[in-house]
Amino acid sequence: MSKSYSSETDKPERILADWAAAIADFHTYHQQVVTCISQIGIEHDLGRENIKSVFIGQCPVSLLVKLVATMQEELEKLLQDMDQLVNPGPSGMSQNYEKLAAHTHVLHQLNQEAQKGLHLVNLSNS
Repeated sequence: MSKSYSSETDKPERILADWAAAIADFHTYHQQVVTCISQIGIEHDLGRENIKSVFIGQCPVSLLVKLVATMQEELEKLLQDMDQLVNPGPSGMSQNYEKLAAHTHVLHQLNQEAQKGLHLVNLSNS
């Protein structure tokens, strides 16, 4: 479930707690999706052109590969934004929390996509 944030009404503690939960889930889902991709890659010597026709359960491997790439891009954005934090001060901290809340929203979305993909992986392909 994604949450919406308002810098005026949300406390920094809530934003941080939501982010911590979202990033923990993100880590778990990322590992699970990578494991699925790795297992199918070991079982089949896949080339890029063949990946579109390979499924794990009812989930196309290409969907999982795209999801992992998107997850890694979002993580890079988060790290980049955290490297560029605004100097502390009332308005600077507010901007920092707004950025963190925006990343949390994206993490929730990616976590939902990972859940859906992993659900499809667990469905029989018949």
